[in-house]
Amino acid sequence: MNEQLQQSILSTLAYFDVFDYPLTAEELYRALHALDADTMAVLSTGTFDQVLIQLQDLVENGRIEMKDSMFFLPGRIQTVVTRQLAIPTIEKKLRIARRAVRLIRWIPFVYGVWVCNTLASGTVKDESDIDVFIIIKEGRMWSTRFLITIVLSVFRLRRTQTRVANKICLSYYITTNHLNLHDVVIDQRDIYTWYWIDQLVPVYDRDNIYDCFQKNNQWVKSVVPHALQPVRLASRYRVNDGVISKRVRSFLERLFGKMLGDWIEGMMRWLQQVVMERSIPGTRPYPTSVVVSDTMLKFHENDRRGFFRSEWEKRLMR
Repeated sequence: MNEQLQQSILSTLAYFDVFDYPLTAEELYRALHALDADTMAVLSTGTFDQVLIQLQDLVENGRIEMKDSMFFLPGRIQTVVTRQLAIPTIEKKLRIARRAVRLIRWIPFVYGVWVCNTLASGTVKDESDIDVFIIIKEGRMWSTRFLITIVLSVFRLRRTQTRVANKICLSYYITTNHLNLHDVVIDQRDIYTWYWIDQLVPVYDRDNIYDCFQKNNQWVKSVVPHALQPVRLASRYRVNDGVISKRVRSFLERLFGKMLGDWIEGMMRWLQQVVMERSIPGTRPYPTSVVVSDTMLKFHENDRRGFFRSEWEKRLMR
C-alpha cells in the first residue's frame, strides 16, 4: 500500500511540475492520480494522514523536496518562488474576470461563467489572457454567444489578435444539455482534461449549474478519486444576480424564448458559421481540437494536451 501511495504522489507531482506548480499537502491529496486499478483501490480508502506519512518518508529519502509547506520534485525549489510571485497576477486577472462576468450576467440564457486553463490552475502569466468556460441554455447557443461577443467587445474586454494580455478569451461554450465532457477526452491517458475539469472555478453560477456539471462528470473520479470537491470563490471575485439584472434577463428570456427566439437563433447560427469557415484554418472539416455544434463550441486550434501528457510521462520515467 505504501509503495502504491508513494507512486501516486510522485505521479501527481510530476504532472504539476510540467506547469512549475508545487502543491500543498491538501492540494496533493485532492489531486492524487491513480496509475492503475490497484492504486485506485488504495487511494479510495487511503486517508489524508496516510498521505502525510508517505510525504514525510519521500522527503526524508530525497525523492521529493518541501519548502514553505509545498512539495515538489528534487531540484525544483524555484517553482515555489514562481507560484508565490504569481499571486498578485492571479488576483488582478480575477478582478478583470469579475468585471466581465458582471456584464455577461445580464445576457439572457447564460447559466454559468467559470474561469479555466491557466488562471484556474494558478499558473497564469502577466502576458496571459483570461480563459472562460460558458454554459448557455440549450437551444440558444448561437444567439447568446453573439450577444456575449458584442458586449465584451464594446467594453474592450474581449481578446483580439492584437489585444491579448488581461482580455477575456471566449473559446469554450457548452449548453445545459451537454454538461458531460467525456466526449472531448482524447484517450484513456488524457490527464490534462481530467485536471482541467476539476480545476474549473465558478465566477457566476446560476441555479447551481456547477453542481449539475460536477454530477455529470463523475467519471473523472475513476482516475482522480478525490476530485470534484465543492468550490466556492471568495466573495470579492464571485458574481451573483442582482434584483434588476435578474428581472431584465427574465424579461428577455420570455421575449426570446419561443418562435422569435428560434428564428433569431437560426439566423445567428448561419451568420456565425459563415464567419467561422472563413476564419478557422482548413475550413471544413475543422481541426480535431475544434468543435462546432449546437451544444458545444470549442476553439482550441492549438491543442496541447498531447504535449502536456508527453512532458508528464518524461518526468515519470526519470
